Amino acid sequence: MHAIGLGGLLGCFASTTVYGMLCLRRLQRVGDLHGSSHWATVREAAAAGLLGDGEGGIVVGRLGRRLLVDRKDRHALVFSCGSGGPGFKSRRPDQLNQTKTAV
Repeated sequence: MHAIGLGGLLGCFASTTVYGMLCLRRLQRVGDLHGSSHWATVREAAAAGLLGDGEGGIVVGRLGRRLLVDRKDRHALVFSCGSGGPGFKSRRPDQLNQTKTAV
């Protein structure tokens, strides 16, 4: 086995310092460390087109008493747990805001 030596140790320290400085610079530019996710406001939901009135679309959530509906032509994957207890059922998301009967 070879000893790292003083030169190798200083090189490792220097590269670690440079990497740390680059990460700090990026953090200052981005503004946060773990992203900036948050619950959407009414203004953000409206800008995304999720608050429009009318029928059709997939219900993707609720904001207060209003349903958030994605009316774009998309596919959806719906899943639920297998043993949710008696009476537990999974419904298609497009049925949540239907006014007509479904068979």
